[in-house]
Amino acid sequence: MGAVPAPSNEEIASALAEYATLLELSDASGHAVRAFRRGAELVRSTPLPIADLVRTGRVKELRGVGPGLERRMRELVETGRIAELDELRQTISPELAAFGRMHGIAPGRLVAVGAALGVRTVAELRAAAAEGRLQSAPGVGPQTEERIAAALAAPPARPRPGLMLDRARALCDAVAGALGGIVAGDVRRWVDQPERLAAFCEEVVACRLAELGVDEDDPTTSPSGRRNLPATAVHPLAEVAPRAAEVLHELVGGADRIAFSDLPDNLIVNFPDPGARWWPRLPSCVASGRPSPRRRRRLDGVSSTA
Repeated sequence: MGAVPAPSNEEIASALAEYATLLELSDASGHAVRAFRRGAELVRSTPLPIADLVRTGRVKELRGVGPGLERRMRELVETGRIAELDELRQTISPELAAFGRMHGIAPGRLVAVGAALGVRTVAELRAAAAEGRLQSAPGVGPQTEERIAAALAAPPARPRPGLMLDRARALCDAVAGALGGIVAGDVRRWVDQPERLAAFCEEVVACRLAELGVDEDDPTTSPSGRRNLPATAVHPLAEVAPRAAEVLHELVGGADRIAFSDLPDNLIVNFPDPGARWWPRLPSCVASGRPSPRRRRRLDGVSSTA
């Protein structure tokens, strides 16, 4: 057997990006997904041949390359494939994930249903539904079956154009600046192509937490677990941040291309479990949407979405 041709940087990056996407659809840890997605970006931006760096053992010198990422790149360079990626390709259906995303069904959930039923395409899923097999998949009850059946019966949905992360971040910064808040949602989570832009304001957070009787300086006043606080007020984006609204309309091609552009004061709060050492106080020291190393505050706990 001859030597494996050295893959180009673009080939390595594409494999890592696909691996990250399939890991995400298989409900792998967010840390692993982000690591391989950033690894793909790193490979694309590196001017030197990554394959040569892998063979000489110097790829670990690149910032952000850990043992897991190096092992997959070495496997790809030496064998021409990543075994785990091949396995994911056999079990995960991007077609079902895309179909679920278009119709408001969690992509991972629909992929799991497809795996349980042994189907990988929308046509095969439609046939399984016609045969009455949907409820044979774990976790699929009458309501879920009804949602899937409705999605299958709906006319093809026109995919919504997403924004690249850099443009979405600039827009969210403008909205957050107008509110005196910080970015949240897909942009703060560094989603590659955000669809849901969000921001939250400390004043809103403080008022909503006060409704629960929470004192940010007293952890004993905090409930535990996840709390969903429905919106009590909704403000049109065009009134709160008119310039940001104009830019948003220009980016997507008109106001009619935006599904929802109001600013509600709803919150999803993940309170710490009893006995936790940290306490999610309101953020007052934030850079680029990430918690400052000094305070280490958990910002995932509070967000008011737009």
